[in-house]
Amino acid sequence: DPFGRAHWPQDKGRDGCRTPMPWQGDAPAAGFTTGRPWLPSDPAHGSLAVDRQERDPDSMLQLARRVLALRRETEALRTGGFSVLVAAGSLLLVQRGSDEDTLLLAFNFGNREETLPQTHGHVPDRVILAVNGGRVDAGNFLLPPWAAIIAKGAP
Repeated sequence: DPFGRAHWPQDKGRDGCRTPMPWQGDAPAAGFTTGRPWLPSDPAHGSLAVDRQERDPDSMLQLARRVLALRRETEALRTGGFSVLVAAGSLLLVQRGSDEDTLLLAFNFGNREETLPQTHGHVPDRVILAVNGGRVDAGNFLLPPWAAIIAKGAP
């Protein structure tokens, strides 16, 4: 960490909050290097290693891949308009696209289940992606803690 070295000991830099990327859960230094890393690997991060996430369909790595593929395949996510429909407490509902081709993206950033009712006349028609148990029932978004839904919208 060049900043930490330049300003030591007044500022210790970012080393206290960084660790090497864990590539292989069971490898020395988590597969980050065959040499001695500048920072130690936290053994607790072995379960988060890339080789473990590759095999887990519900991992953060696989979610990131699905979201990136969805963006590549969906015009509304690449070039569509962006409107915030609800931003209240832990809830966020945005619209991407146009009135003819609408996606609704609902997020619960809180630690308790929330319901987002039909908003501004836009009803979630078909769920494209759901995270952490998010679902649609009778046109309402049902969002457990830390859940998200991307749905095709029907004006």
